Parts: sequence; C-alpha cells; structure tokens
Amino acid sequence: MNLRRSLSVLVALVAVLTMAPSPAHAAPTVGGTLKFGWRGVEFFAASGIANDLRGFTAEDGTLSVYDTGRDIAIDPDIAYKCTKTQGQDIIVVCKFNAYLFFQLGDRDDRIQIGGPIPVSVQGGSGNDQLDANGQKAPASLYGQQGDDRLWGGPAGDYLDVGAGDRTKQSIVDYWTGDDTCKGAFDYSVGCDRF
Repeated sequence: MNLRRSLSVLVALVAVLTMAPSPAHAAPTVGGTLKFGWRGVEFFAASGIANDLRGFTAEDGTLSVYDTGRDIAIDPDIAYKCTKTQGQDIIVVCKFNAYLFFQLGDRDDRIQIGGPIPVSVQGGSGNDQLDANGQKAPASLYGQQGDDRLWGGPAGDYLDVGAGDRTKQSIVDYWTGDDTCKGAFDYSVGCDRF
C-alpha cells in the first residue's frame, strides 16, 4: 500500500512539474513604461532594472524603442498609436511626431538614441552610458548620480555628466555641433561651452 501511494505521489509531482512553465519560456521582465506626458513620449524605467535601451525616431514621426531582453509596457492612453513586434527583442513602434524623453533608473543603464526628433535622457543613479552619436536633432543628456559616460551627436547638444567621480566620468562629442558640457569630468572632447 505504501509503495502504491508513493508511486501515485511521484506521478502527480512529475505531471505538475512538466506542466509548469520553464524559465526559458517565461515572459520577459518589464524594463519600463512608455506613456505620453508634458515632455512628449516618455519612457520611465522600472525600479531595480539595468536597462539596455535603443530609441530611434524617423522623419515621419515614427519612433521605435526597445530594451534588450526586456518587455516595455505601454500606457493605455497611447496604446492606439503603438504596436509591439516580438522577435529576439520586443520592439515598440509608435506613430507620434513628438519630443522623446527617457528617465532611466537606479542601476547601470545604457541607451543609444538616434534620429531627427529632439531627445532628452536622464540617467538616474548608477554608472550610465548615454549615447547620442546617431542623433541628428539636439540631445539633452543628464548623467545625474553615478559615474557616467556621455557621447554627443552632430547637433548642438547639452551634455551634463552630473556630480560623480570626475576621474571616472567623460564627455565625448566628435561632431561639429555647438555643444554645452557640464558636471564633474576630467576628460572631454568636442565641448564648446562649459
């Protein structure tokens, strides 16, 4: 009787375990939320997540945002203008001709931005890498807390690394735009005003 009961428990346990979703098939963690606010289309990073974002705009107002290995939540107020495509990364594409704003979070984040629509990025805390090298319109990059590295684009950018360890922070802008550089840094290239 004990053997039969043990076998029944074992069979039930195997059935439950094979039906449970494996981590490889689990939904990706949400890296942040896209919504429309007073600054235009805004991305707010989720707490405790190290984001690896790409944000690109096009002449027709289309914007594409993805966060490597993470999902992006879409606020219901703008869901009718946005679609998600699922592939190796989840890409959110929205039809807006609006300013783009990113508020990164409390980890070591990376972002690359590019396109003809102005973009602003606030790095938050953490040692962030903010890259506007592909940006045609002016970019405003704020490293905020942490030891940050910023790269400007060809337009007149505002680049502020914040108040981190000046020996670990840098601003690089190889383009000819009229750039303003602020914050604590020992290394800079391409700054026109301080």
